[in-house]
Amino acid sequence: MKRILLSLSFCYALLLSFDMHAQVSGTVYNDFNQNSVQNPTASPAEKGLAGVVVNAYNAANTLVGTATTDATGAYTITPATGNLRIEFIYPIYLFPTYGSLTNNTVRFVTGGATGVNLGLHIPAKFCGTQPEILVSCFEVGDATTGPGRNDPALINFPLNGGAPALNTTPIADYSNPPGHSFQASTSSIGATWGIAYRRTKKELYSSAVMKRHVGFGPGGPGAIYKMKTTNELGGVIDGLPQVLTTLPTSSLEPHQTTGFGGKPYDKDYKLITGQPFLNTHDAVGKVGMGDLELIEDPNNPALDRIFVVNLYDNKVYKINPETGAQELSFDSFKTLPGATQGCQWLILSLLG
Repeated sequence: MKRILLSLSFCYALLLSFDMHAQVSGTVYNDFNQNSVQNPTASPAEKGLAGVVVNAYNAANTLVGTATTDATGAYTITPATGNLRIEFIYPIYLFPTYGSLTNNTVRFVTGGATGVNLGLHIPAKFCGTQPEILVSCFEVGDATTGPGRNDPALINFPLNGGAPALNTTPIADYSNPPGHSFQASTSSIGATWGIAYRRTKKELYSSAVMKRHVGFGPGGPGAIYKMKTTNELGGVIDGLPQVLTTLPTSSLEPHQTTGFGGKPYDKDYKLITGQPFLNTHDAVGKVGMGDLELIEDPNNPALDRIFVVNLYDNKVYKINPETGAQELSFDSFKTLPGATQGCQWLILSLLG
């Protein structure tokens, strides 16, 4: 009898030990190259994603275990025995890498399974090996009538364009490539600085900026311009830029627009009264826009929103990119501690 009891106790201990060590584990990670394999030594490194919830259900559809990924993206569900269904719950802005049977967000495994991993990515953060770069250009003079009105105010070039290292002999042509697939003329948008691209709609946005010697576009210093393109990589501009919306701004022109032998913008200095700036020099940083960023919702583009800094009233505006509606504004400045001359921090850039 003692032998039977001891044997049963031993078997029970073995089963209990097996159950206690039956776990399901894996890692959730940033799959930048979307190959369903984590590469922590790649550039950029595919690091783990924290905060992803992983649930385990048994054959009766009962939740039997749950875990949340740690700072390295790792998780462990224990105890987890028998046939299990593993489900991953992650933020809506993340997407699983498609095209791999081992990267599904619902997985069927047995207790003790390891390496139940999931690669996720943000489509808006993806670009090819040679993305197109878009930059602002500035032409001296009135944007609509000046000599540079037909020259580009926005232009693109590939990442591998231009000259190599300066010690190369002979140096390559810095203007390579000679052609550009995207150009917005100075007469259509004038001086702009903030730039954002909306992938789902193939649209570019740019905001007016106050820059000495360079005129504003047809929308004035408070304008945000919208441009449609022909493909998802930027492509050729489709039609003329349109003024999406105009934010509160100065009612006076801060540039010197007349006199000086027909070239007023070459000097571009005048005294101004009745405004929060004293002259053309002082208007820089107090008129026009600062940075512009677009926050996209890949699941619902109707929720996409533009955020832009208005330097005239020191506020950040939230704007509907479809309608141009100004939905929200809030102060963007803070008074410096101990400042005696009314000094302020002014926000120029935003983090997208």
